[in-house]
Amino acid sequence: MSILKKLVFPPRCVACRCLLPFDGEGGERALCLDCRAEWEIEKLTRCPDCRRAMLDCRCMPDMIRNAGCAGLVRLVSYDPARPEGAANRITHNIKRIKDSDAFDFLTAQLLMPIQKRLEEFELEITDMTVTFCPRRHSARRKYGFDQSEQLARRLATLGGAKFVALLERRHTIFDREQKRLTAAERLENTSRAVRLTRAGCQAAGERVILLDDVVTTGATFSACADLLRGAGVQLVIGACLAVAVKKPRVKD
Repeated sequence: MSILKKLVFPPRCVACRCLLPFDGEGGERALCLDCRAEWEIEKLTRCPDCRRAMLDCRCMPDMIRNAGCAGLVRLVSYDPARPEGAANRITHNIKRIKDSDAFDFLTAQLLMPIQKRLEEFELEITDMTVTFCPRRHSARRKYGFDQSEQLARRLATLGGAKFVALLERRHTIFDREQKRLTAAERLENTSRAVRLTRAGCQAAGERVILLDDVVTTGATFSACADLLRGAGVQLVIGACLAVAVKKPRVKD
């Protein structure tokens, strides 16, 4: 970031929006020290099912697994009941604020666990095509960008992979806001609202990293993965910043 740009738009923490050091480097350009510490702790949160840290968790929603996704990399869990948590604030803010430093930081955080997962398939990230789950047109118009596309483009650049937009949103009245729908309605909505691009129709044999910012029910991811697999994509590995984790029920 240029000195003039920093003077006009001083860097702010992507989580709490406090001012950051003018000469901050690396993660200090995206998160204040308190939020960075909270973020690192949240990365160690254990999955309620497999009891592994979120970085090492291999669990996937059945919907995503059934769509042919071979794995899902995530950094933290997402808990709507804790809006004050660092992960929730970060994922909330990157949907509304196009902060290059924040996207660069989060992409760097994703790179290593993605590389580690790809080793299980005897692949490197340079063997992959990076794409993303497209944002609704109304949200993209409102905020001026697609947060998942920002992450995907930076991941491809950082890892030396190929970036291609393989999926796009249809211009349709049926594309409703996902958070107001049930899991079944989300899947139906996304299945009707997302389609392959011309490049996606020619993606047979490709190995793809499919990126989104947050996975809640898995409806968007599964619809996108299903389209890619149907187009002949050889391998789909999912990646996201956060996955919504259901709390285990406590018996009376």
